[in-house]
Amino acid sequence: MQKLLLNLNKLVNLLRRNARKKNHKEHLWVSILELRREIVEDVLIQSMNKRINTKKLKHKAELIRKYSRRLRNMSY
Repeated sequence: MQKLLLNLNKLVNLLRRNARKKNHKEHLWVSILELRREIVEDVLIQSMNKRINTKKLKHKAELIRKYSRRLRNMSY
């Protein structure tokens, strides 16, 4: 009986870990898409003013690279 409970506990932990991983992947995808949308909006708005803030755009691009790398590492 003790072994059965131990195996069941291991299975529950595995299922929880997989659920957290899936939720994190979805969160990363949403974040990447949101950042891309923000970059496009910033460029469109700032191009009307003839002045583009590259610091903010570079930071968002770095975040996209970072999140994409995390997604790649999770898929293996």
